[in-house]
Amino acid sequence: MGTVKDSPRPPLTTTTSIWPAATIALLGIALLATFLIVDWVTARPVVSPGGPAPVVVGGLAVERPLVAGLAYCDQPLEVPRDLVSGFVYPVGTTPRPGSTTPNLGAGDFDCVERLATARATSGQVLGFYRAHLPALGWTLFSTSPSPTGHPQYLFQRSSSDGFYWEIGVTVLSTPARRVEWSFTLFQNSQTV
Repeated sequence: MGTVKDSPRPPLTTTTSIWPAATIALLGIALLATFLIVDWVTARPVVSPGGPAPVVVGGLAVERPLVAGLAYCDQPLEVPRDLVSGFVYPVGTTPRPGSTTPNLGAGDFDCVERLATARATSGQVLGFYRAHLPALGWTLFSTSPSPTGHPQYLFQRSSSDGFYWEIGVTVLSTPARRVEWSFTLFQNSQTV
């Protein structure tokens, strides 16, 4: 029998370092942390003041300053601040009894202000809102009568809280050179 010259040898061992891969991963984590810190330091909340109410030539002027009791629906804990621009009222508007917030704290926000405007017609009050609200970012989406048959305009706008909100202006009656009407603010359950 012959001798075996070559005896089996164990396979060669090579060492592979994980440091190059770890370096790239650590660099990525450091960059992400840097950007998050910069964003946190420089971030400012987005608040849209809505700007001043537009001036409509020939229409009813905006009540400035607001008469006490107007803007009943402007409830800071419920209404996002970017919607406040929609709280404009014609000159000569006064609050009437019967304003309510039927759903306060129980789902979608719903508020109804009962108001009266002296020395105006229903067309002037509706025209006031048709001119002012679109200039303040609200979209007119309905001019059909209310369920009770009264003239009504409905406006809609998305808000910073992620919901659509609606403003409804409904003429209730027109006794002797005065218009009694309601201003409704409603949070639509549809998200933006």
